[in-house]
Amino acid sequence: RFSIDAQPEVIQPRARIAEFFLQDDSGGLAVLWRGADAGALPAVGSRVEVIGPVRQANGLLQITPSAGEVAHAVRLLESEVPLPEPVVLDWDWLGDPIRMESLEGRLVRVPGVTLDISTPLFPDRGTSLTLRSVLTGDSLTLRVDGSSSASRVDLAGQPKPEGAFSVTGVWTQNDSSKPHTQGYQILPTRYADLVLDGRSPSAEWQGFLENLTRRGDALTNTFPDQVLRPGESFRILADFSDDQGPIAPGAAVSGPEGTQVIWSEGSVTPEGIHHRGVEVVFTASEVHAGGVHRLMLSAVGVEAERRLSWTVSVPTVEERQIFMTEFLANPTAATGGPSFNPLHRLDWPPELEEALAGRLTAWDEFVELVNVGLAPVSLAGWTVSDATRARAWVDPDCPAAMVPAGEALVLYGGPADSHPPRLPCPALPAILQGGAPAGSDGLGLNNTSDRIELRNGAGHLIERVVYASRDLASAASVARWPLPAGEWSVHPATSDGATTTAGLDVHGVVWSETLQPKTLRLQARRDGGRLRLEWSALTESSYTVWRSVDSGRTWAPLVDDLDHAFVDLDEPGSPLWFRVTSP
Repeated sequence: RFSIDAQPEVIQPRARIAEFFLQDDSGGLAVLWRGADAGALPAVGSRVEVIGPVRQANGLLQITPSAGEVAHAVRLLESEVPLPEPVVLDWDWLGDPIRMESLEGRLVRVPGVTLDISTPLFPDRGTSLTLRSVLTGDSLTLRVDGSSSASRVDLAGQPKPEGAFSVTGVWTQNDSSKPHTQGYQILPTRYADLVLDGRSPSAEWQGFLENLTRRGDALTNTFPDQVLRPGESFRILADFSDDQGPIAPGAAVSGPEGTQVIWSEGSVTPEGIHHRGVEVVFTASEVHAGGVHRLMLSAVGVEAERRLSWTVSVPTVEERQIFMTEFLANPTAATGGPSFNPLHRLDWPPELEEALAGRLTAWDEFVELVNVGLAPVSLAGWTVSDATRARAWVDPDCPAAMVPAGEALVLYGGPADSHPPRLPCPALPAILQGGAPAGSDGLGLNNTSDRIELRNGAGHLIERVVYASRDLASAASVARWPLPAGEWSVHPATSDGATTTAGLDVHGVVWSETLQPKTLRLQARRDGGRLRLEWSALTESSYTVWRSVDSGRTWAPLVDDLDHAFVDLDEPGSPLWFRVTSP
């Protein structure tokens, strides 16, 4: 707390560095007192005056007085002042850097979390552990500072809580990457701030993606975040169980308008385990486009409540123009193979096989993105991730961030400073947010199974492709064809034998030509009591016939996925309008 007193007591530091945090009702601020140790720390609840420069270290704002500076000071003004009440963390805040910054340095309480207790004791100072919410499944870093022989923090060497607990500590940040929007963590200052919760019901669930118009995601999965396009549905089946007694539906239920939540009747097994099932269904529409929607439900047991939550993003019309169309997860380093050098680089050094043979399998990995729409789309700040972390970031200042209609952008493993690809479209090497190199493993796509996630500049999921080892080939990429609803499969060989076509469609044709709109000539003729519609055929395409009863103001599909250029219909009894479309 900040104040001035007529005759304050100046605290004399004894050694190295001491750290504490100022608190008031508006927020908190770190103090890193140079030339002091933990023995010089003011007691908890002391009202102090601090004079020193303000600095920032890895995103954490600090006042940094030095014991050797005459103008700097830490003065005790008053003792035993009650601390402000801690802020209770809402897990939805984790994706909001502005909200995270407002918490920095202040007391925060995080309820309903668990720790891995395979090692039962807290480790020594300087260790980060993972807290996981029993309500949402989200994770957060708990920082262990101090040691069993130091007085600053007394966690080290203490037993970890078994089961769900609440933790109160100071909200801090340790993020070496700019613009310092990650790396948030909670720093407990005493073991007594870890309090066991009542035991909540156990929960198991599975998610099911239905009516997908864009294939590639895992139809059955347990991902906490999902992406839907209008008309697609996410269905959840969850089961809560408790050996302490009956389970009741909780009041914490939320979801976008139209979300269905259906609870089953409770049941008891012969072993006395109580169960309660629930089904949740959310179907996206254009109303939801551009938003990230949270689905949440809870079940109440005898002692505590258990919550589950998911996020579902629905991309905008513009974002839905961008498709992942091809990826290469296992490039070959064998120079004699037909799939060697898929990015058509020219400036390989003479010592290629000796110096780079082991690196090509990472550098030549790529993910192809195509704008299938009729307008340019900015990919500024978009990322490509695998199951581990973000692997590639599109620099907003890069001209290639704007992808014209009918054009492609290729993101590849690297390196960032040499061996540029020669492709018919822009290509960007894998860098991380802020421009840092992605590392020697580039995109890091596994050769057995992995997932590729495309996210916009706000971190919202746009598309996810999940693949297994059976989906890959030893000398080919994986491609989606035909667009927009085609399946992913091993890339077929083109007429010149290529099994990867970065920047081109699967036939080796530039995307701008492939995606150029074509007009189908539609003719109608009567044949007895039936109506035959015929149109000009396109090579290797399928067709959908639409009809309208109101002069073409609204259309409904009549026949889908035709592989021939005609259809016979019963003679309509009233005027109708028809059209035919092809991917």
